[in-house]
Amino acid sequence: MDASHIYIVTGVSTGIGSGIARALLEKGFGVFGSVRVAGASQNLKEHANENFQELVFDVRDTEAIQIARQTVETAIADRRIQGIINNAGVAYAGPLEHIPMEEMRSMIEVNVLGLLEVTRTFLPLLETPGAKIFNMGSVSGLFSNPFLGGYAASKFALEAVTDAMRREFKVHGIQVCVLEPGPIDTPIWGKQSYEELRKRYQATRYAEPLDRFNEQINAAVKTALPVDAVAQTILKLVDAKKLPARKIVANNAWFYGLLKMLPTTIIDYLVYRSLSIATKLN
Repeated sequence: MDASHIYIVTGVSTGIGSGIARALLEKGFGVFGSVRVAGASQNLKEHANENFQELVFDVRDTEAIQIARQTVETAIADRRIQGIINNAGVAYAGPLEHIPMEEMRSMIEVNVLGLLEVTRTFLPLLETPGAKIFNMGSVSGLFSNPFLGGYAASKFALEAVTDAMRREFKVHGIQVCVLEPGPIDTPIWGKQSYEELRKRYQATRYAEPLDRFNEQINAAVKTALPVDAVAQTILKLVDAKKLPARKIVANNAWFYGLLKMLPTTIIDYLVYRSLSIATKLN
Protein backbone atom coordinates (compact mmCIF):
# COMPACT_ATOMS: atom_id res chain seq x y z
CA MET A 1 0.00 0.00 0.00
CA ASP A 2 1.78 3.13 -1.26
CA ALA A 3 -0.80 5.79 -0.32
CA SER A 4 0.54 8.70 1.73
CA HIS A 5 -2.58 8.81 3.92
CA ILE A 6 -4.02 5.62 5.40
CA TYR A 7 -7.25 5.10 7.33
CA ILE A 8 -8.76 2.11 9.09
CA VAL A 9 -12.52 1.90 8.46
CA THR A 10 -14.69 -0.68 10.21
CA GLY A 11 -17.82 -2.19 8.70
CA VAL A 12 -17.15 -1.61 5.00
CA SER A 13 -19.22 -4.41 3.47
CA THR A 14 -22.28 -2.23 2.83
CA GLY A 15 -23.91 1.11 3.58
CA ILE A 16 -22.10 4.05 5.15
CA GLY A 17 -18.84 2.18 5.71
CA SER A 18 -18.61 1.09 2.09
CA GLY A 19 -19.39 4.61 0.93
CA ILE A 20 -16.73 6.13 3.18
CA ALA A 21 -14.09 3.62 2.10
CA ARG A 22 -14.86 4.23 -1.57
CA ALA A 23 -14.68 8.01 -1.14
CA LEU A 24 -11.31 7.79 0.62
CA LEU A 25 -9.96 5.48 -2.07
CA GLU A 26 -11.10 7.85 -4.82
CA LYS A 27 -9.20 10.59 -3.01
CA GLY A 28 -6.06 8.47 -3.25
CA PHE A 29 -6.00 7.36 0.38
CA GLY A 30 -5.15 3.88 1.51
CA VAL A 31 -7.84 1.97 3.40
CA PHE A 32 -7.76 -1.02 5.68
CA GLY A 33 -11.44 -1.99 5.76
CA SER A 34 -12.95 -4.47 8.19
CA VAL A 35 -15.68 -6.99 7.43
CA ARG A 36 -17.01 -9.91 9.45
CA VAL A 37 -16.97 -12.36 6.52
CA ALA A 38 -13.95 -12.77 4.27
CA GLY A 39 -14.61 -11.46 0.77
CA ALA A 40 -17.47 -9.18 1.80
CA SER A 41 -15.52 -6.15 0.56
CA GLN A 42 -14.97 -7.55 -2.92
CA ASN A 43 -16.57 -4.49 -4.51
CA LEU A 44 -13.94 -2.28 -2.88
CA LYS A 45 -11.08 -4.59 -3.81
CA GLU A 46 -12.06 -4.35 -7.47
CA HIS A 47 -12.33 -0.59 -7.15
CA ALA A 48 -9.10 0.10 -5.28
CA ASN A 49 -6.40 -2.32 -6.32
CA GLU A 50 -3.30 -1.94 -4.12
CA ASN A 51 -4.69 0.88 -1.94
CA PHE A 52 -7.24 -1.33 -0.19
CA GLN A 53 -6.71 -4.25 2.13
CA GLU A 54 -9.49 -6.23 3.76
CA LEU A 55 -9.35 -7.02 7.48
CA VAL A 56 -11.60 -9.79 8.75
CA PHE A 57 -12.90 -9.39 12.30
CA ASP A 58 -16.00 -8.93 14.39
CA VAL A 59 -15.50 -5.94 16.69
CA ARG A 60 -16.45 -8.23 19.59
CA ASP A 61 -13.63 -10.68 18.81
CA THR A 62 -10.47 -9.63 20.68
CA GLU A 63 -8.26 -12.27 19.09
CA ALA A 64 -9.35 -11.42 15.54
CA ILE A 65 -8.76 -7.70 16.16
CA GLN A 66 -5.24 -8.44 17.40
CA ILE A 67 -4.54 -10.50 14.28
CA ALA A 68 -5.81 -7.59 12.17
CA ARG A 69 -3.43 -5.24 13.96
CA GLN A 70 -0.51 -7.53 13.13
CA THR A 71 -1.62 -7.51 9.49
CA VAL A 72 -1.67 -3.71 9.45
CA GLU A 73 1.71 -3.43 11.20
CA THR A 74 3.28 -5.71 8.61
CA ALA A 75 1.73 -3.79 5.72
CA ILE A 76 2.70 -0.30 6.87
CA ALA A 77 6.19 -1.24 8.13
CA ASP A 78 7.63 1.90 9.74
CA ARG A 79 4.83 4.21 8.59
CA ARG A 80 1.90 5.51 10.66
CA ILE A 81 -1.88 5.50 10.23
CA GLN A 82 -3.60 8.86 9.79
CA GLY A 83 -6.91 7.87 11.34
CA ILE A 84 -9.62 5.45 12.38
CA ILE A 85 -13.25 5.61 11.26
CA ASN A 86 -15.31 3.51 13.66
CA ASN A 87 -18.35 2.78 11.54
CA ALA A 88 -19.32 -0.82 12.36
CA GLY A 89 -22.67 -1.00 14.15
CA VAL A 90 -25.90 -2.90 14.62
CA ALA A 91 -29.48 -1.77 15.22
CA TYR A 92 -32.56 -3.52 16.58
CA ALA A 93 -35.95 -2.00 17.26
CA GLY A 94 -38.60 -2.97 19.79
CA PRO A 95 -40.27 -1.88 23.04
CA LEU A 96 -37.94 -2.02 26.03
CA GLU A 97 -40.47 -4.16 27.90
CA HIS A 98 -40.09 -6.99 25.39
CA ILE A 99 -37.01 -6.58 23.19
CA PRO A 100 -34.74 -9.63 23.65
CA MET A 101 -31.86 -8.95 26.01
CA GLU A 102 -29.43 -10.54 23.55
CA GLU A 103 -30.32 -7.79 21.07
CA MET A 104 -29.80 -5.13 23.73
CA ARG A 105 -26.41 -6.61 24.64
CA SER A 106 -25.41 -6.87 21.00
CA MET A 107 -26.00 -3.16 20.43
CA ILE A 108 -23.95 -2.18 23.47
CA GLU A 109 -21.18 -4.67 22.70
CA VAL A 110 -20.86 -3.70 19.02
CA ASN A 111 -21.72 0.01 19.05
CA VAL A 112 -19.79 0.92 22.21
CA LEU A 113 -17.46 -1.74 23.62
CA GLY A 114 -16.35 -3.08 20.24
CA LEU A 115 -15.65 0.43 19.01
CA LEU A 116 -13.55 1.10 22.11
CA GLU A 117 -11.57 -2.12 21.69
CA VAL A 118 -10.81 -1.40 18.03
CA THR A 119 -9.66 2.11 18.95
CA ARG A 120 -7.43 0.92 21.80
CA THR A 121 -5.90 -1.81 19.65
CA PHE A 122 -4.92 0.42 16.73
CA LEU A 123 -4.14 3.56 18.74
CA PRO A 124 -0.39 2.81 18.97
CA LEU A 125 -0.22 2.74 15.16
CA LEU A 126 -1.62 6.25 14.74
CA GLU A 127 0.41 9.25 13.67
CA THR A 128 0.97 11.49 16.67
CA PRO A 129 0.39 14.31 16.71
CA GLY A 130 -2.08 14.77 13.87
CA ALA A 131 -4.23 11.62 13.61
CA LYS A 132 -8.02 11.78 13.60
CA ILE A 133 -10.66 9.42 14.96
CA PHE A 134 -14.25 9.49 13.76
CA ASN A 135 -16.92 7.60 15.69
CA MET A 136 -20.19 6.90 13.91
CA GLY A 137 -22.94 8.04 16.22
CA SER A 138 -26.50 8.93 15.28
CA VAL A 139 -29.18 11.50 15.95
CA SER A 140 -30.52 8.69 18.13
CA GLY A 141 -27.70 9.68 20.46
CA LEU A 142 -29.40 13.05 20.84
CA PHE A 143 -33.04 12.00 21.06
CA SER A 144 -34.49 8.67 22.23
CA ASN A 145 -37.53 7.58 20.25
CA PRO A 146 -39.93 4.88 21.45
CA PHE A 147 -38.96 1.45 20.10
CA LEU A 148 -35.40 2.66 19.46
CA GLY A 149 -34.50 2.85 23.13
CA GLY A 150 -31.83 0.17 23.00
CA TYR A 151 -30.20 1.64 19.91
CA ALA A 152 -30.41 5.13 21.42
CA ALA A 153 -28.83 3.86 24.64
CA SER A 154 -25.82 2.62 22.68
CA LYS A 155 -25.51 5.90 20.80
CA PHE A 156 -25.94 8.05 23.93
CA ALA A 157 -23.15 5.96 25.47
CA LEU A 158 -21.05 6.52 22.37
CA GLU A 159 -21.47 10.28 22.79
CA ALA A 160 -20.01 9.97 26.31
CA VAL A 161 -17.17 7.71 25.15
CA THR A 162 -16.32 10.12 22.33
CA ASP A 163 -16.28 13.12 24.67
CA ALA A 164 -13.89 11.26 26.97
CA MET A 165 -11.71 10.13 24.05
CA ARG A 166 -11.51 13.67 22.69
CA ARG A 167 -10.38 15.05 26.04
CA GLU A 168 -8.04 12.19 26.94
CA PHE A 169 -6.41 11.72 23.53
CA LYS A 170 -5.40 15.37 23.51
CA VAL A 171 -2.24 14.13 25.25
CA HIS A 172 -1.37 12.31 22.00
CA GLY A 173 -2.31 15.20 19.73
CA ILE A 174 -5.17 13.10 18.32
CA GLN A 175 -8.50 14.73 17.46
CA VAL A 176 -11.80 12.88 17.91
CA CYS A 177 -15.19 13.66 16.36
CA VAL A 178 -18.58 11.95 16.53
CA LEU A 179 -20.67 11.92 13.34
CA GLU A 180 -24.44 12.05 13.98
CA PRO A 181 -26.30 10.99 10.83
CA GLY A 182 -30.05 11.33 10.58
CA PRO A 183 -32.02 9.07 8.20
CA ILE A 184 -29.57 7.65 5.65
CA ASP A 185 -30.40 5.38 2.73
CA THR A 186 -28.63 2.34 4.16
CA PRO A 187 -29.61 -1.31 4.73
CA ILE A 188 -29.01 -1.24 8.51
CA TRP A 189 -32.74 -1.04 9.30
CA GLY A 190 -33.74 -3.30 6.45
CA LYS A 191 -31.93 -6.14 8.21
CA GLN A 192 -34.86 -6.31 10.65
CA SER A 193 -38.15 -6.18 8.76
CA TYR A 194 -41.31 -4.56 10.05
CA GLU A 195 -43.18 -7.82 9.45
CA GLU A 196 -40.83 -9.49 11.90
CA LEU A 197 -41.41 -6.75 14.49
CA ARG A 198 -45.18 -6.81 14.02
CA LYS A 199 -45.32 -10.57 14.45
CA ARG A 200 -43.10 -10.48 17.52
CA TYR A 201 -45.12 -7.80 19.33
CA GLN A 202 -48.63 -8.10 17.88
CA ALA A 203 -50.03 -9.54 21.12
CA THR A 204 -48.70 -6.66 23.23
CA ARG A 205 -50.02 -3.19 23.98
CA TYR A 206 -47.47 -1.83 21.53
CA ALA A 207 -49.04 -3.21 18.34
CA GLU A 208 -50.83 -0.01 17.30
CA PRO A 209 -47.99 2.38 18.24
CA LEU A 210 -45.63 0.12 16.28
CA ASP A 211 -47.82 0.60 13.21
CA ARG A 212 -47.46 4.37 13.60
CA PHE A 213 -43.72 3.92 14.18
CA ASN A 214 -43.43 1.98 10.92
CA GLU A 215 -45.26 4.74 9.06
CA GLN A 216 -42.79 7.28 10.44
CA ILE A 217 -39.83 5.13 9.43
CA ASN A 218 -41.23 4.77 5.89
CA ALA A 219 -41.71 8.53 5.67
CA ALA A 220 -38.16 9.12 6.86
CA VAL A 221 -36.78 6.67 4.31
CA LYS A 222 -38.37 8.68 1.49
CA THR A 223 -36.38 11.77 2.47
CA ALA A 224 -33.23 9.96 3.65
CA LEU A 225 -29.89 11.33 2.56
CA PRO A 226 -27.71 9.15 0.35
CA VAL A 227 -24.74 7.34 1.89
CA ASP A 228 -22.53 9.74 -0.05
CA ALA A 229 -23.66 12.60 2.22
CA VAL A 230 -21.80 11.01 5.14
CA ALA A 231 -18.82 10.09 2.96
CA GLN A 232 -18.48 13.65 1.66
CA THR A 233 -18.69 15.00 5.20
CA ILE A 234 -15.83 12.72 6.18
CA LEU A 235 -13.77 13.88 3.20
CA LYS A 236 -14.14 17.51 4.27
CA LEU A 237 -13.23 16.71 7.86
CA VAL A 238 -10.12 14.65 7.08
CA ASP A 239 -8.71 17.79 5.44
CA ALA A 240 -9.82 20.13 8.24
CA LYS A 241 -7.16 21.55 10.52
CA LYS A 242 -9.45 21.34 13.55
CA LEU A 243 -12.31 18.85 13.98
CA PRO A 244 -15.66 19.79 15.50
CA ALA A 245 -16.59 17.79 18.59
CA ARG A 246 -19.68 16.53 16.77
CA LYS A 247 -21.26 16.90 13.35
CA ILE A 248 -24.91 16.25 12.49
CA VAL A 249 -25.50 14.93 8.97
CA ALA A 250 -29.21 15.36 8.30
CA ASN A 251 -31.67 17.36 6.25
CA ASN A 252 -33.23 18.79 9.39
CA ALA A 253 -30.21 19.39 11.61
CA TRP A 254 -31.98 22.46 13.05
CA PHE A 255 -34.67 20.17 14.52
CA TYR A 256 -32.27 18.63 17.03
CA GLY A 257 -31.24 22.07 18.23
CA LEU A 258 -34.91 22.89 18.73
CA LEU A 259 -35.42 19.74 20.81
CA LYS A 260 -32.83 20.97 23.30
CA MET A 261 -34.92 24.08 23.91
CA LEU A 262 -38.37 22.50 24.23
CA PRO A 263 -39.61 21.34 27.64
CA THR A 264 -39.58 17.56 28.05
CA THR A 265 -43.34 17.55 28.73
CA ILE A 266 -44.00 19.14 25.32
CA ILE A 267 -41.74 16.66 23.54
CA ASP A 268 -43.39 13.73 25.32
CA TYR A 269 -46.86 14.98 24.36
CA LEU A 270 -45.86 15.26 20.70
CA VAL A 271 -44.42 11.73 20.76
CA TYR A 272 -47.53 10.27 22.41
CA ARG A 273 -49.72 11.95 19.84
CA SER A 274 -47.64 10.91 16.84
CA LEU A 275 -47.66 7.25 17.89
CA SER A 276 -51.23 7.10 19.20
CA ILE A 277 -49.98 6.25 22.67
CA ALA A 278 -52.78 6.71 25.19
CA THR A 279 -51.61 7.79 28.61
CA LYS A 280 -52.97 5.81 31.56
CA LEU A 281 -52.92 7.94 34.69
CA ASN A 282 -54.89 7.46 37.86
